Amino acid sequence: MNQREKRLALITGVIIGGGLLLTQLVEPALSRHQELSEQRERLEGLLERERALAGRAATLVKRKREVWATLSPPANTSLVPWLMEHVRAEAAAAGFKPASLRFVSARPLGEGKSRKTVGRGAAKQPFLEVRLELRTRVRFKELSDFLCRLASSERHVRVRTLDLSPRKEGDQVDVQLELVALAPRESYKGLDEEAIR
Repeated sequence: MNQREKRLALITGVIIGGGLLLTQLVEPALSRHQELSEQRERLEGLLERERALAGRAATLVKRKREVWATLSPPANTSLVPWLMEHVRAEAAAAGFKPASLRFVSARPLGEGKSRKTVGRGAAKQPFLEVRLELRTRVRFKELSDFLCRLASSERHVRVRTLDLSPRKEGDQVDVQLELVALAPRESYKGLDEEAIR
């Protein structure tokens, strides 16, 4: 082999070696680097979403506690008297006093109308629907004010039914309201302990 052929063989060997080095080491390393970069970007995106969800979860837990506090009576206070006192306070703020206000029933939320108290299926449902009945004679303005106050109240006492009977004299009406309140099951104490079991 002459000098020129040796040089040519060396250049060819360098080119082939470089090609092999490029195809066997460099390209797989670059490809792997690209895959890892894409995977890192995906994981960073997931991490950001997880952080956002964790922040939202903390906000929702805080909001749940706030709502739960509005649904539950203070410690050592019974649910129904607490709800009745709220209804009386809203009526007084509207300018009237109920002629009668009585407890009707408490049952798991969504349970049929025929049951009068909390029954066996109640353990599965965390909320109760507490029903009260209010009867009174009021003017329309007082009734309207009372209904608006209940609707904006944090206690979640709402009107289920409303029956009006106009009076012949004046602007008063006889009113019968069925009120429904939402409450956590564990806040129901002392009214019918046998039915809860």
